[in-house]
Amino acid sequence: MNLDLISEKNLNNQLTNDIKNNEISKNQNDFIGNMFKNAINFGIDLGLKSLLPDLIEDQVIDIKNSILEGGFKEGVNTLMKKVNEFKNSITGIFTGNFNNIQEINTATKQGGIIKTVSKGLSKGIDTGVKSGIIPKSIGGILKAGKTTMLNEFSNSLESQMRKEIQKFDILNDLNKKWYDALDQRDFDKMTKYTEKISVLSKDLVKFSNIINETKKIEELHNFIKENNSFDFAVGADGALMKLD
Repeated sequence: MNLDLISEKNLNNQLTNDIKNNEISKNQNDFIGNMFKNAINFGIDLGLKSLLPDLIEDQVIDIKNSILEGGFKEGVNTLMKKVNEFKNSITGIFTGNFNNIQEINTATKQGGIIKTVSKGLSKGIDTGVKSGIIPKSIGGILKAGKTTMLNEFSNSLESQMRKEIQKFDILNDLNKKWYDALDQRDFDKMTKYTEKISVLSKDLVKFSNIINETKKIEELHNFIKENNSFDFAVGADGALMKLD
């Protein structure tokens, strides 16, 4: 039985109506943007503490804020431009969105990202020195040790991405377990996995294929529950039919 046919038209219509491509795009951009913001803050904070261990916390905060204000006024917009340039170069993207978490991972690791952050750090340090917030002696230390902050930025980005990839690995495993339970006609296990899939899916960055797969599992699960039967067929139009 070809389960891929299940309400394919309905699923696509649901996707078009409920979660349009531009909404998926916004979700993906928000996810990537927040990752960059966290990584920049984390990189500067840990980098400063490593390069200037004798500074008190208030001094670290003042210098970090000065670098962020002077070097990253546009926030992560410049970084997002690099990511979108990479996305547009990927063969097979027809919706204008990333297809999976691996593509986002590759996009955030391209060389242009580090170069852009490096320029932002230099500009932020120079601006802070000119304004007097960062003493010249400290500015020199920061410029010389900029690689430390860049490494911390990269480490934070990698850590965040690794956690997100692990979530998708868990989702794929849950999907497999659900189908295994379906083959075994074990509705209790199916219910347990469906609930976990539903909760986890809400916490993930959105991709159209993941949304469709989740909806397919939910639709089939609810059909079996409502009809109290595992005996069904999939019509040519993708509709589920109970077998007498």
